[in-house]
Amino acid sequence: RPLRAEATEFECKPKTRMWNAADCIYYPSLGQYGIKRSGKANILLERNGNIMLCVDNLLNGFPCMVVVIGCVVCLLMIVLPKSLSVVLTTVYIAFILYETLMFRESGDARTNFVLFSYAGKFLKEQSVRVGDINNIWLLIPLGTGRYRWFQKKWVLLIPFVMSVAIETTQYVTGLGIAEFDDVFGNTMGGWIGILVAYIIMMWRSEMVNHHLPRRPIL
Repeated sequence: RPLRAEATEFECKPKTRMWNAADCIYYPSLGQYGIKRSGKANILLERNGNIMLCVDNLLNGFPCMVVVIGCVVCLLMIVLPKSLSVVLTTVYIAFILYETLMFRESGDARTNFVLFSYAGKFLKEQSVRVGDINNIWLLIPLGTGRYRWFQKKWVLLIPFVMSVAIETTQYVTGLGIAEFDDVFGNTMGGWIGILVAYIIMMWRSEMVNHHLPRRPIL
């Protein structure tokens, strides 16, 4: 689950007593040892209190990068040869698993089955907005890549099935919080990616057919 500023109060681990509790928050489910507030952004910290070198810090510090990177990846999945697009999609799936499962440590299983549970805080807290945007954009490139690969209607099921599988794994292993909001956001993102791929591929097909020489009618 993306960062939530209200998740817990700060708790220092034994080797991090030198941190300033007013500036940091500890999130047990994220696999990090603390989070430092930097303006409106939350920066993940490592065991010694230093800033972690990870994708999350880039996305949390520069939320607009989520949109920029997502657009670039989607475009590459469409314009690259199909074989390269398949490779890029496979790499992106590994990135999704890294972001949602691998970059965390296990804890107690937690759930949130209330849909739109953060709606009241969306306009008030940047961390909530960033989390929701990340949930949507995370699977947009996946939808684009999968539709480019298969071009079938059943591809619409892939974002939903993958999101449910991730949330189920998080619940069983305690890697984060299993939430309906995540499933909804991920599924919507995947469907947006499929729609984008469908529109662009149809447009390209029409452009190619329009420029083909027409044979004379005998």
